[in-house]
Amino acid sequence: FFKREKKNKTAYFDISIEGDARGRIEIILFAGTVKKTCANFEAFCTGKNKKKKKYKGSTFHRMIIGFMLQGGDVINGDGTGSYSIYGDTFDDENFKINHKQYAVAMANSGPNTNGCQFFIDTDECSHLNGKHVVFGFINDKESQKLVDEIEEEAASLDGEPKVEVKITKCGIKKK
Repeated sequence: FFKREKKNKTAYFDISIEGDARGRIEIILFAGTVKKTCANFEAFCTGKNKKKKKYKGSTFHRMIIGFMLQGGDVINGDGTGSYSIYGDTFDDENFKINHKQYAVAMANSGPNTNGCQFFIDTDECSHLNGKHVVFGFINDKESQKLVDEIEEEAASLDGEPKVEVKITKCGIKKK
């Protein structure tokens, strides 16, 4: 699915469900393939951006069973906010990496409208190839298990979260 590159970093989210600490999701970032997109995501993991916005404290605001978990709206918290380190939005970098279960991609509102929002594929989602830039993958089994638990406990058919899923801590792992 991806080749290991020295440029790849690992981002992490510590997750709570209904205020209960549940564990960590680790995301391998494909900086060798989508450098600009990974730099943007990393800036919101660390808070190193002009507005000092961070994924910490944000929620997954849209979660659809058998599809995806969407979060990262550090502006409004409801899926309407967009901001990037390149301006309000930035262009699709490339579509070299295809969607599959546990892939992490940019959420957008059409071509070239990437911002701070992202989503995790909970199924194959091949219909999104060429539409949403995949920039990471949840590779370890513990993280995948937590994604499955979030989907089971919080996702719905209409996307409205059944319970609150929050990122309580985030960052880039030290090598």
